[in-house]
Parts: sequence; C-alpha cells; structure tokens
Amino acid sequence: MNPTRLALALSWPFLALLCVPCPAQTKCTITRITGEQGQVAIQAIQDGVIQSADSSIALDQLMVIQTNHPATTPPLPIRIHLSGGGELTASKVTFTGEQFDVTSRFGKFSLPPDAIRGIVWKTDVDLDRFTRLMANRTVDADMVIANTSRGQGVVQGLIENINQDRLQLNYEGQSRPISLSKIIGIVTADLKPATPDLPRGMVKLVDGSTISAGIGNLNDGVLSLRLPGNATIQMGWNHVSMLSLASDRVQWLSDLTPVEAEQTSLATVEFGWQRDLSVEGNPLRLYWPGTGSDVTYAKGIGTHSASRIEFANTGDFDRFVAIVGIDAETGGKGDE
Repeated sequence: MNPTRLALALSWPFLALLCVPCPAQTKCTITRITGEQGQVAIQAIQDGVIQSADSSIALDQLMVIQTNHPATTPPLPIRIHLSGGGELTASKVTFTGEQFDVTSRFGKFSLPPDAIRGIVWKTDVDLDRFTRLMANRTVDADMVIANTSRGQGVVQGLIENINQDRLQLNYEGQSRPISLSKIIGIVTADLKPATPDLPRGMVKLVDGSTISAGIGNLNDGVLSLRLPGNATIQMGWNHVSMLSLASDRVQWLSDLTPVEAEQTSLATVEFGWQRDLSVEGNPLRLYWPGTGSDVTYAKGIGTHSASRIEFANTGDFDRFVAIVGIDAETGGKGDE
C-alpha cells in the first residue's frame, strides 16, 4: 500500500504536549494522544503507568499532563544546557573532576560530565557562537569561553575542576587557573552518553527550566528523572509545571524529511522553511489574543504563508494534530 501523504500549507508550529502526574488529591489536566482532555487526580507513577483513585493510564497514551503549580520568581543566573535536551538554571556550579555539583532553586544535586553540553555563567555571552560551539563538540576536549583584552576568547583543553573562585584547565599538558570572574561559559566534550531506557519526556519546571529525561516513578510527591549518562535527579512534584511525553505513537513533523516543499514570500525577503524555528531563525512564538501574551513552542515548522510542505506517512499514523498561526515576530502584521 502506498503511504498516505500529509501536506502542510501555512506558517505553523506543530505541538503535541504531554503532561505528568500531580500529587494525590490534586487534579491535573491530561491530554491523550487522541486529543481528548480530562481531569485526573494522580496518586503515583509506577513503571510507566499513572495511578489514580479510579483508573490507571499508561504514559504512552498521553500527550500532556498540566499541573496547577504557580510560577516562581525569575530564573537563576547560571544556565546549564543538558545533553539530552533542556536547560536548567542554577545559582552555583562546581566541578570536582568526577561530577558537577549544582545548587538550584529545587535543591542540590550532582551530574556526571556526559549529562551536560554546556554552562553559561554570564548573560553577555555571544549566544550564537555558544550554540555553534555546542553543535560542534568533539570527544577530545572541553572549550572555555572567557573575557580577554580582545573580547570573548575560546581555549580548548580538559577541565580539571571548578570552584567558587576559579576554573582549572589542563592546556597542552599544563594545569592553568582561570579566574571564574572571567569565565563566560564552557562547552563540555561530547562523551556520547547512553539514552535512558525509560518513557521519555520534557519536564517543564515552575521557573521555566526544562529537562529532557527518562520518566521514572512518582512516589510521595517526588518524581525520579533519568538523564543521559545514567544521572538521576529527584524532583519535588510541586516544582513541576508540565510534562510533555515522547510517545512512540506520536511523530513530530519537524523531525521528518519532507517529500516535497514549495514556498513563496508574498511581501518579505524569501527564507527557507525551518525546523523548530521561525523562517528568520528565531524561536517559534504565537500571539494569543485571549491571553494577551506570546506562547513559545519548542517543536514546529516555520514557513512563509504561501507554502506547501508534503510528508510521507510512513508510520501509518491516523490522526494529524496541529496549531497554526502567524508568528509573533511579524509584530502583528498579517491575518489568518
């Protein structure tokens, strides 16, 4: 049988959110992979199954579980980019040579080097350059970004330790200290960590941090998360805002290669369609008149309004779900 084809015709971000368990007696909004929504008082998660007072629901049957936990104050200054995806904020990070010790708003925990892609200490980092460095990591060396008399420079070596005052770098066989006050950020060597053999999801925390991890059990209000590199984080459920689950019954269009793509700009410079970004390379954002604010989407496709992007349904999926809109970067121009 010839595979069914799906055609996309408009600028839209495609999003399938998955939510996680709420503490006992507190109802969460769940969205099933069928698109149905409901309220569930989650008591526990055990071996990939949500337990409630009157039913059991497998995580792979869900797209979203949304909690009612209120947002906290603005995120902490240090930003930790995780190997599996996501970004945590912290107030302090040290490195002993064996593990990174992190102090966050949600407690203190330790992460092995292969669980981290990079760390940003200062807000004036050149994010484009930092992103390129993370995309081109090698297994051979760490990279340190520091302020110099000629601007932000990058030096490669092996990070030996980091304390509250300095970073110790082994550079060409010699151990050299760099004052932490000069450090902008680091990019760690790519140690190719193994992916956890657990149901996968993206956990959004109440301060806006995100963690892509294997979802372990939820017991007594504590959620266990497994990161690449076999690192485990114990997270209080009251810190979780939402959990988006990666079911093998859900496929993101932005992860597929289109069979055919045609697009034309009607009034602006023509850009190619983008995976998980707007046509101008920015995060996908839609303005919602009902809330008066923008919503940012991690997954989706950015394209010109006059477009046709065609995909093959090789996974034999029988339901197509999408959110379509005009990106907020247009400043309110255009209509649907």
